[in-house]
Parts: sequence; structure tokens; C-alpha cells
Amino acid sequence: ERWAAGEAKWVAKAPDAPHRSFTMTQLITPSLYVPELFQEFEEAQYDNTKLQVFFNYRLGQPFAPAGARIDETVINRLKRHGPMTLGFNGPATMGVDVGKRLHVVVRRQEGGILWVGTTDWDSLPMLVHDFGVSTCGIDIRPETNEAKKFARAFLGRVTLIAYNPNAGATGQQESEDEGIKILTVGRTEAIDAAFALFFSGEESIPDNMPDEFFKHLKSMTRQIVHESSKNESSRVPREFASWVEAGDDHYGHAFTYSEIVRRDGSPFSRAQLFPGGREADEEDKAPDMSLQARMTRARGIGDLGWG
Repeated sequence: ERWAAGEAKWVAKAPDAPHRSFTMTQLITPSLYVPELFQEFEEAQYDNTKLQVFFNYRLGQPFAPAGARIDETVINRLKRHGPMTLGFNGPATMGVDVGKRLHVVVRRQEGGILWVGTTDWDSLPMLVHDFGVSTCGIDIRPETNEAKKFARAFLGRVTLIAYNPNAGATGQQESEDEGIKILTVGRTEAIDAAFALFFSGEESIPDNMPDEFFKHLKSMTRQIVHESSKNESSRVPREFASWVEAGDDHYGHAFTYSEIVRRDGSPFSRAQLFPGGREADEEDKAPDMSLQARMTRARGIGDLGWG
């Protein structure tokens, strides 16, 4: 009413600033459907990357969730489903972080941790067989040759994963090397998506999880990093969110790798599924052809034993 009566006016928050600037929100758009906006906000809960996009691009407001980390409160809220198992009929997904020892997280394909522990390159294949692993994400560095050797032994099940070196990078790029699928992903975005399962309480865990697993998760804190670029034309942001470790964090990355391949779905690259750039023919579109059948025909391989 005051606005209609001409009694209200826009007032600058910083009238002495050298440049006049404005903050615009999508809420001023007449065509905006508010229930849809609210649903988007609900879906972004516990995922800081999505929340940042919502606040920045929808509301026109800054968002800096500094200090977000997994603590005892988050851990105590997680559902338990019995002790760790020594095997599983599958399908399962597995994440492997490479270091002096291989830190491994095995989960049901639909989510829920089955087993965590350390192993070596000689014993790693046994875990694939014992747990019926259908998708596995493994750190491409620092043991690139060993990782490729493992991937070739389980071609079609293993994806090599690399974090994008560009700070603040989002999305993922797919490539292929000697028939092996490689995914390059935004580090912060990938960890955000994986850890959101803990913050939301969606991921379930065994009763007898080793303390070391939680220690690794709690060592990681989401912080806003300020970085000065020497090159003014550089695309590296001066301020970006990053997960910073205060100790060993191998299990945190192993869990993240497992979630990347679980969400990605097919362990085959697009070039493997559609050689020669052929997207699909009429037979490919047949509704009764399973995904495994399409993969088998595209690759010319036999049954992968996925059950």
C-alpha cells in the first residue's frame, strides 16, 4: 500500500560505493511457479553444491557453508543394518582409493555399506568376485598402471576416476583409454553429492564399522577457499568451496568413488556402447532388449555374470 501511495522508495545499502550495483532474484519473475521453486529447495537439502546454485541463481544471494563436516551427531543418526558381511550375491558397487594401501568401500547398488577395509592389488580382484561387484570406481592416480591393469581384468565393470584439477570445476567429462572408461569429475561437487547421503541419513551402515572409517570422514571439512590468481585471464575462481582434510581421508574418497559410479550407471563409455558414433538403430530401440544385452552386442562379449 505504501508503494502504491508513492511513500516507498529504493534505498542503496552502500550509497558511497564507487559503482551502483543490484541484486536480482528470480522471485520477481511473474512466470515463476513458487511450488516448483520450493521443491527445488527441498531437493537441494544436504547437498551444498545444489544449495549454492539455488541461493546464487534463484535467490541472488551469497551462500558459503563454511565448516560443514560429518560429526558424531550425523554418524549417530545413520541407520544400522547388522554386521559387515564377508560376501554378497550382488549387484554391488565398489570404490577404491589408492595409496600405500588400497582403501575400499563396498555398497549395495541401491545404497547401504556392506564392507570397508584395506587390501592390496593382488587381493582386490577377490573382493570383486566375493561381493558380486558390477560397478567399481577406482582412483586413477598415483598407481595409474596398476589401476589400468585391474580395469582390464574386469573390463566393463571398472571406471577410472580423476578429480578435475581446476578449482571449482563442476560436471564430469568422459573419455576412454584402451577400452577403459575414464571419468574426470569436479572434486567438491562429487564429494558434496556423496556426503549428502550421510547428512540426510539416507545411507545405512553396518553395526561394526571400524572407527578408522569415521575418523577419515570427520577429518574432511568443507571450506570456502580464497585464492589469488597471478593470471588475470585465468578461469580459476578466486573464491571457491573445497573439502580440506586435516588427516587421512582415504575412506571419504573411496565412498565418493563408489557413489560416482553408482549414479553414473553404465560402466561402459558411450563410444563402447555405440561404436562409430551410431547412437541407436531400430533393434537398439526394442523395448524387450535389456541393457546388458545391448552392452554385450555392442562389445561382442559374453555374459558378464551380473546375475
